[in-house]
Parts: sequence; C-alpha cells; structure tokens
Amino acid sequence: GDAEAAPALELFEQRLRASVQAVRAAQQGSSRAALAAGQLGQALQDELARLRVVEVDTVFGAMGQMARDIAKERGLEPEVRLAGLSVRADRLVLQRLKDPVVQLLRNAVGHGLEPAAERAARGKPPQGHVTLSFEAAGGQLLVRVADDGRGLDTDRLWEAGLRLGLLSPGAPRPDDGALLRLVFTPGFSTSPAVTNLSGRGMGLSIVAEAAARLGGTAQALNRPGGGAEFRLSVPVGALSQELLMVRAGGRLFGIPADGVERLHRARPADRLTLGGRPAVRVGGD
Repeated sequence: GDAEAAPALELFEQRLRASVQAVRAAQQGSSRAALAAGQLGQALQDELARLRVVEVDTVFGAMGQMARDIAKERGLEPEVRLAGLSVRADRLVLQRLKDPVVQLLRNAVGHGLEPAAERAARGKPPQGHVTLSFEAAGGQLLVRVADDGRGLDTDRLWEAGLRLGLLSPGAPRPDDGALLRLVFTPGFSTSPAVTNLSGRGMGLSIVAEAAARLGGTAQALNRPGGGAEFRLSVPVGALSQELLMVRAGGRLFGIPADGVERLHRARPADRLTLGGRPAVRVGGD
C-alpha cells in the first residue's frame, strides 16, 4: 500500500538529490565526481524500476466486472475469467495497456459473443466465456483476450478490405493471417454502424498502436474450437524515459519529457490573479 511505499519513495528522493549534486560537481570538472554521478545514476534507475513493478491486479483487477456490466447491457451473462493477476510488471506498461485491453474486452462482448438462442442453434452452451490472462516470460508480458463466440469472419474481412481499398480487387485472396491483420488498420470496420461497443470508429488500431509504442506487437487469430483471441506482447519493463528535473517547494520532481509540451520562463509582468487564484500569462492566454 501507500504506507509501505513511503519509506522506499523517501529513499528514492534522497538518492535523486544525491545524483543531482554529483552531476553538478561533475560539471565543475571533477572526474571522481563524474564517476560517482554515473554510479548514482545507475542506482537511481534501478531503484525507480523496482518501485514501479507491481502486480497486474493493481491495474486490471476490476476488468472482470467491467466486462460483465458491458455484457449485461446487451442482455448477456457470460462467464468472465481473469488469470495471471499475480504476474508483476512495470506499472507504466500496465497503465498504457489498460485502454487497449478495455477495447478488446468491449469487442469480445459486443462483437464476439452470440445471444443464447444463437449459441444454442450452433450447438454451444448458452453461456458464453471471455478470458483475460497475463503471463510473463523472457522479459515479455503476454496479454490474451479470448472468447468462445463467433470468431473473426475472414470472408467479411476480405470484403471489407476490398471496400475500403486496402486490398486490390484483381489480386488473389490473401491468406487468413493477412486478413486477420487488417483488423488493426486505422478506420477498418466490417460494419457501417457505429455504436458505443464498436469504439466509435476507432476500431482495433489503438490496440496495435499502443503495443507498438511499448516496443511490442499485437496479433489476432481464430481459435480452433471457435471464437477469437487477441494477443499483446510487450516488454515487462517500460522503455527508458528522459525526465525534466524540477525543484518546487523544496522538493525535486522528475517529469516525463514526453508529457512536456513546452517550457516558458515567466516574467514578473506575466503573473496575475484570476478568481482569487494565481495564474500566469502564456502567449496571450
């Protein structure tokens, strides 16, 4: 919990201060300080990585109930199973996977599972099944979202690919693997209707894009026994990040550089008060 993490965070902040001081000393020309700065920097990076590793359950523990709620809106009551919640990975990786996994679960319920009557006509049990599982091996985190529903209709994928200009009408029909990869194309859809469950046209491209940003891959396949499965494979640890170091209120903070839009040096004349709260004028705003 937060109480348990407080001592570790305090130690991390102390090491961060020491690292900054060492860097300053190194800038003054001390080779010994430069070596110390490098060693402290590595120790700091190792400590930060350790602090960020958490169990999957902390980010995805509520996904089962979310999938059941979505299914209930469609009159379905599937069995939703979560596995591998004790697997540990970088919190940043898990947080960046959260939206893609939600999209996959919504698609499994909204497009994959059939109503009970349709399942019965196909000789299936009336209750559908959706599984979200996590596995870590070889430095990779493997996330699977599977269902026992209709599966991915490759004939419809082929027709949609032709309609959207993604496939050449005169070319031979691609194999099933190539057709399944089409689902990750931005704007791709086999249905002209846009609903809350279809992601409002965003489709599954956000899933592949999120995996690629983490240095991983996304794969879609049809299960031999019926239904579809989506796999995301990404590094267990987050990629290295550049930080903007900021001192405020006597404390030192590291802000991820990719979250910084621009830097602005505020002059005294730029400062003002709006609604009783301090503000600063930036570019006329």
